[in-house]
Amino acid sequence: MTRSKNRLPIFLSLAMLGVILSPLVPTSYGAGMPPGQDDMKFAQEAAMAGMTEVAAGRLALSLSHDSEIQQFGQTIVTDHSEANTKLARIAQTKNLSLPTALDDHHQDMIDTLKSSRKFDEDFSEMMKG
Repeated sequence: MTRSKNRLPIFLSLAMLGVILSPLVPTSYGAGMPPGQDDMKFAQEAAMAGMTEVAAGRLALSLSHDSEIQQFGQTIVTDHSEANTKLARIAQTKNLSLPTALDDHHQDMIDTLKSSRKFDEDFSEMMKG
């Protein structure tokens, strides 16, 4: 019986902590809740990054003479295309709009890579980065 009495103050303390902290928990993570600004920003950035990776992977397939880089490029195209499709499905169910083309910054990255005289090295650096 003493043990149960000792647990009550701990239980009440934890319950009060939950009441105090509950307004600080983002509501957009609850089931059925509409997405918040952070969710929208994340989805848009993930879509842009995914499209950039696919574009870079396609360049590796067409411009690299190194079979390992070509294989890696194919893996990137396959994996990121699949991830982009999944993201698009989720975004559609949450009524989030995703970019459909690269923005100027990401297009510049691809254009720079495309015109590189040392493609394999620059591609590898881009993938590390």
